[in-house]
Amino acid sequence: MRNTRMWRVSGMFANAVLGMALIVSTAQADDATRMRDQAAMQARLTEIMADPAARDAAAAAGKERGSFCAFCHGDDGISKKDWLPNLAGQSARYTLDQNLAYASGERKNQVMNDLAANMTDEELINLSVFYAVQTPERLDADVHGKDLTVGKNFYQSACARCHGEDGRGEKGYTWIAGQKQEYVRRALTRYRDGEGGRIDQEMAEVTASITDQLIDNLAAYIATLR
Repeated sequence: MRNTRMWRVSGMFANAVLGMALIVSTAQADDATRMRDQAAMQARLTEIMADPAARDAAAAAGKERGSFCAFCHGDDGISKKDWLPNLAGQSARYTLDQNLAYASGERKNQVMNDLAANMTDEELINLSVFYAVQTPERLDADVHGKDLTVGKNFYQSACARCHGEDGRGEKGYTWIAGQKQEYVRRALTRYRDGEGGRIDQEMAEVTASITDQLIDNLAAYIATLR
């Protein structure tokens, strides 16, 4: 009787282990699918951006879906809070990449995680197109008390090779011209301190040793770019 009971317990344990293995295997398959889907989504996005008619249709669909984002990022991609990024004019590729990172949990923000995870692939693509075709903010930046020369010198030496001399994405990635100072300041600080799920290794290296004062000057200079 005891042997029979031990056999049953042993069998239950084996089934549990097998179940866990299947869960891990499924999760790994899902991760692989997410990676394949991301590549396919970027390819689809490239096709849409190259076709004016498809781009207009995607932007129209993205505007409707963007109503969920307007509370923070504004109806036209101009954020309503200084610590939130403007999305108007942003690289569609960059916006899609970041939303996929939010959807998978690679980047951490509860609101963004929930929103992105509940959007379909098509909705994420359309949203990226919508923001890309909007007109960026052109307001004059308040740079009182900031040393723009210091900010400019650092920008040209460390940032321009990727973001461009004018902040419009030398590599076709991450438009930062005219971005809100407080948002840039916080973003640079998070990169430096390794907080908030920031995932760009090059940015982490560039910001590793910069001071708060330099961050303030750099953010002010970036806000003057047009």
